[in-house]
Amino acid sequence: MRRIMLAVAIGLLGLPGCGTDPPTPPPLTPSPSATPSAPTAPELPPEAQGSSRKAAKAFVEYYVAVMSYASRTLDARPLVTASDPGCEACMGIAKSLDKLRKAGGRVKTSDLVILDVSVDSAGPDHTFLVVADVEVPPQTVFASQGADPERFEGIGSDPHQFTVTRRESGWVVTQLRFNG
Repeated sequence: MRRIMLAVAIGLLGLPGCGTDPPTPPPLTPSPSATPSAPTAPELPPEAQGSSRKAAKAFVEYYVAVMSYASRTLDARPLVTASDPGCEACMGIAKSLDKLRKAGGRVKTSDLVILDVSVDSAGPDHTFLVVADVEVPPQTVFASQGADPERFEGIGSDPHQFTVTRRESGWVVTQLRFNG
């Protein structure tokens, strides 16, 4: 007990107003790492321009990045923009994220990882079936503020099938199928 009291007493001697002149404070300058920046939505890469197989593949890689962004931020707007309104799975994901956001919930997760991606087939009118093998990270979901967490195990390899169509306004996902 005496050692603790001695350590506290010695510590107090180094504090301003406790036996020493106060040190001159350093100038206040904002630290670049002091305030973390908010995540920004992914931007469509130049490789996704055009209507080729290569562009369809690049669009799907972008779309997976958008799915990650939407899950982490609960901002489903970029997901909705890159999806056809008739894509039931796409709109279902967006609605679930919006519901979670409105309830004050959150998702703790990391980014989806594409292990492999290939264009499986091409159809008429610039429509392609793109298959992406996606690693889905574990997720902890809080349905509302203060709610107990629900934990979901990740999936090491989950084939996602994206039917994508190039329109005048750009690419959209018209159908999404996955196992997870």
